[in-house]
Amino acid sequence: MVEPLHMPICNPFTMDSGYSQKGKGLEKREEIQSHIHLVQKLPYKILLLDDMYTTGNTMKGALKEIDVSKHKIRIYTLAHRESV
Repeated sequence: MVEPLHMPICNPFTMDSGYSQKGKGLEKREEIQSHIHLVQKLPYKILLLDDMYTTGNTMKGALKEIDVSKHKIRIYTLAHRESV
């Protein structure tokens, strides 16, 4: 999917083992931010991709781990959930 972008593909984040958002309400999903950790060095240009944007907390957690002043970052999601 990203081969035409000529960018390396990596999974630079890890989540604390045993943590899951499954079955949690929207308010409890905020906890994920403290369970995401950067585990490898990142290139200057970064494309963050998330499969589902519900609350934005996964991306917020990832961005907390990155020195955003040292990177050019783009964020994309494949699906978005509207609050009802």
